[in-house]
Amino acid sequence: FKCGGEQSIDFNFSWAPSRGVPANAHSQIRLSPDIIPVLEETSSVFKATSYQKDVRVIGTVHKLEHVDGNVGHVTIKGTVDDEPKTVSLILKGEDHASAVKSYKERLLIQCYGALEKQGRSWKILNPYDVSLLTKDNDDESLW
Repeated sequence: FKCGGEQSIDFNFSWAPSRGVPANAHSQIRLSPDIIPVLEETSSVFKATSYQKDVRVIGTVHKLEHVDGNVGHVTIKGTVDDEPKTVSLILKGEDHASAVKSYKERLLIQCYGALEKQGRSWKILNPYDVSLLTKDNDDESLW
């Protein structure tokens, strides 16, 4: 979030009557203006070092860069856990062959792996369960 000026930020909490107020809980917290730059920097650090395990990537192969034989860098434009993203990953063997087919035939491809933000780019590390999607083998809502 972005804030400016000399205003503080107030957070007010209400507690479920059936549960009562937790011990040592505060119902109001005020953040003074001098803490805002610290929160903004913390937010930037978290965004720059984002890492999620076992995410689902689904999309089409936008770019292929062959490295050696049946190994290559692949860029997929699509979604990661239903959020639009462009991600890159390295695939080899049968998985790389699936990526080539996705690229040539504009077929949807999916895989799972660890999502990591590296600078301004998103990478999928340790991809697994790479497969091409057709109308016969996946959710109708994708089409």
